[in-house]
Amino acid sequence: MSQFDEESYASTNASSASLSLDGFQKTHERKLSGIVRAVFVNYGMRSLMFRQDVDESFLEVKRAVEGKTGIPVNEQVLALSGSYKELDAAQSLRSSGFMGGAFFELMTKA
Repeated sequence: MSQFDEESYASTNASSASLSLDGFQKTHERKLSGIVRAVFVNYGMRSLMFRQDVDESFLEVKRAVEGKTGIPVNEQVLALSGSYKELDAAQSLRSSGFMGGAFFELMTKA
């Protein structure tokens, strides 16, 4: 290894060692079950299908929706189809009783 490579390597290691994670908010990590179900999200004339673990939160569903539609998570309102009652983003499919999959409506905040 040349002197340049050694210096570059040493400076990279020094800078990564000085990183601090103190400012990051720790989130509760859910243990996934491996039971995957279809989740259908209707948005206007579109119907999106996602395969989600039943122990994933609705926040993960919203992140998947953001990936396909470009609608930011904080602007989405996800409701059980026909109820128009917003789902709690922290709840999982399992804890909400949707073990067999479900149909949801996506609306955006005005």
